[in-house]
Amino acid sequence: MSSIPWVAEYVEKGSLHEALHDPSEQLEWHLRLKIAQQTAAGVLYLHSRSTPIVHRDLKSENILLTSNYTVKICDFGLARLKTHSANIETRHANAGTPAWMAPEVLRGEAFNEKADVFSFGVVLWELLSRQEPWADKKPVQIMSLVGVMRKRLPLPMQSPHPECPPLFLQLIVDCWEANPRQRPDFWRLAEQLSFIKMNR
Repeated sequence: MSSIPWVAEYVEKGSLHEALHDPSEQLEWHLRLKIAQQTAAGVLYLHSRSTPIVHRDLKSENILLTSNYTVKICDFGLARLKTHSANIETRHANAGTPAWMAPEVLRGEAFNEKADVFSFGVVLWELLSRQEPWADKKPVQIMSLVGVMRKRLPLPMQSPHPECPPLFLQLIVDCWEANPRQRPDFWRLAEQLSFIKMNR
């Protein structure tokens, strides 16, 4: 019996995380916006399936970039199908990466696709700041800060990027609502991001 070869697509730019922390990558605003728009469209596809898929580990390391900065979302090892229940139970031993996790997941509560929305807000923050989220904090500290104390990553009073409009900052804030019901869905996020003009 012959084995079936394993085939994977090669993505030239590696992960978004690598691109954001590579000093040689300029990542002009129109590219950052393109990445945000395509990531939102990709997760919208997952959430819009007849049986929605919740990624559960959406972060810059799981967003891959081709040579022309086309987004490929990867690593579905923690993904869950949202079947009959309105929510999915959290299993702390296998629930995601704390710096990107929604507060309800950090607290070990049931969650739904709005947990991916919170994580997407952290990705937008990364695209804006090019910094590591909660870089100086340990996982247990993040669980306390975000899950219990309702702290969020610092946002600049004014955008650090001259082409970034206030709407982009507002979307980050909206994604980080403590009540999951008050967070926008990915249809709304994709729509709002499409309103932002890509200046070249």
